[in-house]
Amino acid sequence: MVEDSKLFVVQTDERVYSPSEDSYLLLDSMKVGKGNYVLDMGTGTGIIAITAASRGASKVVAIDINPFACLCALKNVTSKGLESQISVLMGDLFSPLRRNAAFDVIVFNPPYLRTVESEYTSDWLEKAWAGGRNGRLIINQFIDKMPTYLRSRGFVYLLLPSSGLSYIIKKLRQTRMSASVIAKKKLFFEELAVLLITHK
Repeated sequence: MVEDSKLFVVQTDERVYSPSEDSYLLLDSMKVGKGNYVLDMGTGTGIIAITAASRGASKVVAIDINPFACLCALKNVTSKGLESQISVLMGDLFSPLRRNAAFDVIVFNPPYLRTVESEYTSDWLEKAWAGGRNGRLIINQFIDKMPTYLRSRGFVYLLLPSSGLSYIIKKLRQTRMSASVIAKKKLFFEELAVLLITHK
């Protein structure tokens, strides 16, 4: 069990990424309006989805490729009595969604650590942080598909290491998106940043 002093106690699993300082940096930066339709990508324990619901989101979709994360998130959602507000789906990035799905807010704490041994891993916990040889394997896939699922006046909150910001911002401009850094914090062995992304 992990206690978030600002929120609640969440159930964890050894095969699921537990809420950590990067999770809380993203939570502190995230703003959700009353009635918003929210997508929590890579939900893990479901802490971001539950927070979004507690801040007024009318509907939250929580997605994770890890079946153990989906089960863990569902248990936490159920323990808070939020089943009517939060749907937990299993799949790779946007694959579980309908083609016409669109969100007011998308939140993602992606795998961003470099993993030189292999581009892909079969270890469920490792999938939460393994970002491929340059750390951007999953991030690039997310950025390529994300604009389709974001409403015209919607927002994306994306957590990234500061070292890769210039590349990501340039890539976003190529997809006709704009981005600004809204928070930074020195965590672990590097500085992390939260990007706020919108349609141009």
